[in-house]
Amino acid sequence: MCFPFLYVCRLMNMCSNFVDELGEEQLYEIYRQDPSDSKAFEKSLCRGTGIFGDCSTKDEQQRQEL
Repeated sequence: MCFPFLYVCRLMNMCSNFVDELGEEQLYEIYRQDPSDSKAFEKSLCRGTGIFGDCSTKDEQQRQEL
């Protein structure tokens, strides 16, 4: 049960999806492109399309709720 920790569960599910779809090695290769820049890693995983488009801004989330 993840209710008290919704964000933790969401993040856990998101990571699990990345591993299932890409594999650990490919995720590590994305990280290795620039390990000192965590924003670049976030952008690679969250700001694209498909599996890479899970992250959104607050404005986008509010629009979807309406």
